[in-house]
Amino acid sequence: MYSLLYYVWNPTGITGIALALAGARVMLTDLPHILPLTRENVTANLRPIHAAMVAEHRWGSDATPLLQLVGDTRVA
Repeated sequence: MYSLLYYVWNPTGITGIALALAGARVMLTDLPHILPLTRENVTANLRPIHAAMVAEHRWGSDATPLLQLVGDTRVA
């Protein structure tokens, strides 16, 4: 079982925010021009106790750097 949900294309962050509120560890990703909105929504809706990261990622590209950010080298 994996401890991190890696969610691609997440403009508002609502899915990741809901999952983080439910106790999941999430990484919300999108293109660079979308990330400010995602970060703003994560900051407004989650507390530091919730495990959520926001990172740049283009769908179809190598996810290894993202997994290294969280210390996980497994790919589901």
